[in-house]
Amino acid sequence: MVSATGLLSAALFAVIGALRPWGVGRTTIEALGASQVNAANLGIPIAVYVLGDATAVAPVLLFQLVLLVPPALTVLDVTGPQRDASVWSRMSAPFRNPVLLGSVAGLVVSGTGWSVPAVLREPVQLIGGLAVPAVLLAYGMSLRGSALPGRGPEHGPVLIAVAALLG
Repeated sequence: MVSATGLLSAALFAVIGALRPWGVGRTTIEALGASQVNAANLGIPIAVYVLGDATAVAPVLLFQLVLLVPPALTVLDVTGPQRDASVWSRMSAPFRNPVLLGSVAGLVVSGTGWSVPAVLREPVQLIGGLAVPAVLLAYGMSLRGSALPGRGPEHGPVLIAVAALLG
């Protein structure tokens, strides 16, 4: 269900962005914002607390990281503001994107059953352990002095995103 809602929300923003003078980059970012759920930072802890296991979150994460995000990041990489970049640089940008490379590496490790050596695994686990508290702190700090949602200069896209997710 989340995947269908995510695709419909992204498609809705693509259509609205094509009708409005938002541009490709802004439309892509807003489509991503409207179509994704916070499956990792909130979904994993809640699933572990309620269900005792985080595997229920895996399909949502896989959908977002493997099917939804790569095309969007590719659009951003190819249409980005690198005016002096060569055609080769723009076309190879998706293959140098750390989010895409990390997703592919995770799929390869998971699919092959390969065990990551401790010297590589432990620093990543340390950073991963910091991720949720750091994101919550950063989010809390960002709220200080912010306008209430839907009342700032970008209230139109915010309200469209909320409506798409509720629909």
